[in-house]
Amino acid sequence: MQRPVIFFDLAGTLEVRDPATGRWGPWPGADALLADLCADFDLHLTTGEAPAFAGPSLEDLGLREFFTGVHAGLHGGGKPFGVIAASLGVPLEHCLAVGDSARNDTAGDTDRIPSVIIVHGQGLVAPATLGAVVRGLWSGASFLGGFTEALAAVAGPGADGIHAAELHDSQLGGGCQLGWWRKTAASRRALVVLAT
Repeated sequence: MQRPVIFFDLAGTLEVRDPATGRWGPWPGADALLADLCADFDLHLTTGEAPAFAGPSLEDLGLREFFTGVHAGLHGGGKPFGVIAASLGVPLEHCLAVGDSARNDTAGDTDRIPSVIIVHGQGLVAPATLGAVVRGLWSGASFLGGFTEALAAVAGPGADGIHAAELHDSQLGGGCQLGWWRKTAASRRALVVLAT
């Protein structure tokens, strides 16, 4: 059986702007987080960056060794995570996306892949917080099942139709919130937000 997959965005997620200096660089502590996660999950970079630059950008950040695949040049209002999962032979529910934009880093082609959105504000979200949330969402059977369980624990069974402004504090730790985000009138996305 294929291992579960985590799709990571690049700019604003693995490469961040230091709040103190304003300079771009690797997310401090991302290497330890990725080393921990790649023991149990296959990690794939999914970025809008041009294919010729995506792999070298990971190399420059010192993070390339942790990634099984690089999928670049992905643009538009959501990424084709469903298509990528199918090409990898991985069930959609066994995938999780991590990025910094609900519009761009949620699936554009399925509502069965949850997304964790990292919002670095006055400070940076701690990588260990993301690691704890990822492990809390993986129920051993699916990320979507773990999301549904975590949402039911705070919003009650059958919580549905929640807009991003109506996210619920979760028991996953790190101040994360979760809920269903209506991406369009006909679609919804499982959304977890980590913010400083």
